[in-house]
Amino acid sequence: MDDASRWGSARAQSWGAALLTVAFLSPWVPCLLHGGLLSGEHLASAPFAAFATWLPVGCLVSGTAMLLVRLLRVEQGPSRRAILLAAGASVAGYALLAVALLLPSEELAVAAGAVAGAAVVPLGIVWCAQTKVVDFSSMLFRGALIGLGVFLVTRIAALLPVGGCAALWLLCSAAVGAWVAQHGGRGRPKEGEGDDVRAGAEAPLGPLSARGAFSVIATAAIGLVPFVLLSNISPGVTVENFTFDSSTGLLVGSLLTLAIAAWARCEKPIAPTLFWTVFPVCAGVLVVLVSFPKETFVSTLSAGLAFAFFSMIGVFAVVCCAHAVAQREFPAALVVAPPFALAAAASVTAELLADIQASSEEAGAALMVVAMAYFVCLMLAPAFQLRRLRQAMVSDGGAEGADGASRLAFDEACELLAAQRSLSKREREVFGYLVKGYTSPYIAKALFISDSTVRSHTKSIYRKFEVSSRTDLIEIVRSLAADGS
Repeated sequence: MDDASRWGSARAQSWGAALLTVAFLSPWVPCLLHGGLLSGEHLASAPFAAFATWLPVGCLVSGTAMLLVRLLRVEQGPSRRAILLAAGASVAGYALLAVALLLPSEELAVAAGAVAGAAVVPLGIVWCAQTKVVDFSSMLFRGALIGLGVFLVTRIAALLPVGGCAALWLLCSAAVGAWVAQHGGRGRPKEGEGDDVRAGAEAPLGPLSARGAFSVIATAAIGLVPFVLLSNISPGVTVENFTFDSSTGLLVGSLLTLAIAAWARCEKPIAPTLFWTVFPVCAGVLVVLVSFPKETFVSTLSAGLAFAFFSMIGVFAVVCCAHAVAQREFPAALVVAPPFALAAAASVTAELLADIQASSEEAGAALMVVAMAYFVCLMLAPAFQLRRLRQAMVSDGGAEGADGASRLAFDEACELLAAQRSLSKREREVFGYLVKGYTSPYIAKALFISDSTVRSHTKSIYRKFEVSSRTDLIEIVRSLAADGS
């Protein structure tokens, strides 16, 4: 097969994976938002409302269970048997929903929601683990397109009758299940696909890696949770027959993400700029706007901006999860399960507080609380990141090897090997971080370069050392340090 054919095949697979991701998210997102993307006609059906209520409950239970399994047992992810079981549960859940709507049976719809919800997290882990895009701007571009796809599919589902909506979701679930049955399952990267972070996803987490994983999880969680809470608590505002709600917010948020992805195609890392500058400023402006008296133009504008902003944050949260897993920094189950479970918990909490929706004044107060909480989190996050950066830069980063080599001998071995292998100045800097256990995103932030540049230097270092993983690289340094100590 020539290069053009390979490129065409890879592009077709990439678009196919994106379409199947839309098929995976389209049935789940409306239920996570309690039908926020669907018309009232659908939720008027008691079985359908019961299904939308219990799906987040099933997601919360399975996400918590998978997180506990990952913490108690060192595993890369769910086994193939568990993945196939999750795919079958997803199809069975939506099939039960169709039956529950035909009978109708609210009890059967409850069971359908719990079964389908239990499959969300395992399938989400599979999707993230299969992600091949590692450049953050490219991942943003794909996330924006997926957000637009979810919006279009859910709009189509809203135009169909309740039975037609269930049939569409069943079709989406069947397509996802067929793909998972063929491609899902735990496996190691093929030879040549591994990079500097391959060992990080397979080995137990050290203190530095654990802090990095917590940072990724927190970033995703503080993006998903406010989006879910706002969409469920605030019903939206209507101005001259145009409604600002979670549906409009997802559309505008995806378009904004698409614009940022186009702007982010540069060498400088975009994530720190967004999370340390742009998002806090936007959140601060939003807090000021929502503090204006209700039933005014400013309050209406703030409500519309809130849905757009938090929808964009939700898209970014999913992109951060997929990006972290694609880099193989951390186990997929550890990165995906907590944010999904927390989003489901926020959905369940909002359902329990559904009475808030009865009063626009209370809904406005809830919006104020959500905006303030998110603003505080964004203001604290840079301080936490900088503190972690300083601590890690003055520590040995796990440089002392199992052979008892001293830090001085380890550093001397690094310098000697870097000279022997003719590493460039930048490659020496990356090499020093790599062998001390630092992750790719951390190296990018510390050196103020992009993740793709770090990976490029890493591959060059591997080539010069004639190794294929970080583990082999560290072993070379440790052996030399032990011999010289």
